[in-house]
Amino acid sequence: MQITANRIQLEYEEYGSPDGVSVILVCGQSDQLISWPDTLISGLCEDGYRVIVFDNRDSGLSQKFPTDPRQPGDEATSIPGYTVDDMSADLLGLMDVLNIRKTHVIGSSMGGVISLVASKQAPDRFLTATILMAGMRTNGSETNALKAKPCNLEEFVASKIAYNAEYGGTRFRKTRRETELLARRQFQRAHDPAAGNRQLLVVSESMQSFAPASEAGVPVLIIVGTEDRIIPPTAAQELADRVSGARIKEVAGMGHTLSDALIAEVLPDIRANIRSPARLAESARRV
Repeated sequence: MQITANRIQLEYEEYGSPDGVSVILVCGQSDQLISWPDTLISGLCEDGYRVIVFDNRDSGLSQKFPTDPRQPGDEATSIPGYTVDDMSADLLGLMDVLNIRKTHVIGSSMGGVISLVASKQAPDRFLTATILMAGMRTNGSETNALKAKPCNLEEFVASKIAYNAEYGGTRFRKTRRETELLARRQFQRAHDPAAGNRQLLVVSESMQSFAPASEAGVPVLIIVGTEDRIIPPTAAQELADRVSGARIKEVAGMGHTLSDALIAEVLPDIRANIRSPARLAESARRV
């Protein structure tokens, strides 16, 4: 469904109880809203939440932001006309349009950065933040794996299978069938390699000045894999050190990809973080 938020067009979908407390899932670089594992969405719906997924600007069916053709360079090297701050404002704008005063947020990779920036800009609007596969820096020697090239459907599918084998970790890779089915859906829905590369430039630029430190008291859980070659555990720890009260969980054998198997492993931790404000409020009432 298309809505206008923060003066741009965003594509979103929602699941679960319309009267439930909301949980917004924020995609990573070049990912689309269909990239979230069904097991995460269904698990949160079973808990009674209103689950909202959306395409970030410059991805999926949301508004695209091609670089100005009058500027020198091509779209693989030209700096896009937006920043992570703009993307976090999109998240807040989405909340405004959907009449969400406060929400839980779960962000994956770049989506984790967007989530933390938004929670710093408007801490009173976030109940908790769960951050997957994000840190203060990327492993520069591996980021070429995130760059996209023009290709046909079969080449795209093959590239996703190869990425999953290389970067999915030893315990929680997607299955080959899981990878292939998602890749075909992504390509047919909205394949745009130039847009994905623009997002990669945006998040790379943001890391140069990212200052997520917060005293707002929003419970933050950072989940990182011991085998993540894009965001090494040390980078996630550096992020945790910058966010007041943040907790970090290292998952053995986890790489830089989301799978049903991974969600089965970490969903109890996500649930525990989401429920933490209620426990804190109950403790305060007992004092």
